[in-house]
Amino acid sequence: MADLPPLGLAPLASEKKPSGGIFGKKPKEVEIGPPAGIADLIGEVNTSSRRLRVLEDRYGNIRDKMQFLEQNQLSQGKSLTTEVRATQAELLEVKRSLRDIDGKITQLAQEVAASSKKEEVLVLKRYIELWQPLNFVTRNQVEKIVKEVVEERLAEKGASPPFK
Repeated sequence: MADLPPLGLAPLASEKKPSGGIFGKKPKEVEIGPPAGIADLIGEVNTSSRRLRVLEDRYGNIRDKMQFLEQNQLSQGKSLTTEVRATQAELLEVKRSLRDIDGKITQLAQEVAASSKKEEVLVLKRYIELWQPLNFVTRNQVEKIVKEVVEERLAEKGASPPFK
């Protein structure tokens, strides 16, 4: 390997091996590789290629992350919509219950307002104690008692009863 010239350069005259060859011509100095300016250009293209691949990978990763975020956003949006609808349904049920309770409270308040007060009940109690209605007799009881008394008196006199 020590015999080979560096890439891109032809062997120097001092490094050339004499070759007589068939016709004895000396080989011309020919550059084998690309010229120095082109080598720099190739290096820059290779560097740019590597950078481009890295940027494409980053772009692909960012695109995947964006797609993942969009999917998460859609699924969370759907779940939030479902939760909002459930909450609205519960809220409507609570409103209905409150209306029912309000109606019952109003009805109860009307019944309490229509009921007797303690003072009125005490007045009625005093009247009942004064009159003692348990000692009262009914019309039928009075008629029966009168009938019995009349029959007794007629029986004592020996006459037949006028009723029957």
